[in-house]
Amino acid sequence: MPSGRGPVPIDLDAVTDLLRTALGARDVEVDVQDGELTATIETGGTVLSPGQAHAAAMAALPGHDTAMAPHRYVLGDGSGSGRE
Repeated sequence: MPSGRGPVPIDLDAVTDLLRTALGARDVEVDVQDGELTATIETGGTVLSPGQAHAAAMAALPGHDTAMAPHRYVLGDGSGSGRE
């Protein structure tokens, strides 16, 4: 059922905070590249796949009204949507 509030804007800082919390990563950059919300994450040597990053982001998302899971994750060991 629609809330009547209209669309909620996405806050890039909120997405960054969400990923830092969900992944325990300190070095996270979030921006829009080619129309996709993209997160570049330094994992500090921890092996992390895009799928694992996406699952962690989705699990941490409830309650973060101005954040969303990125469309693409760029990690030290690869990149992708995490939805494959």
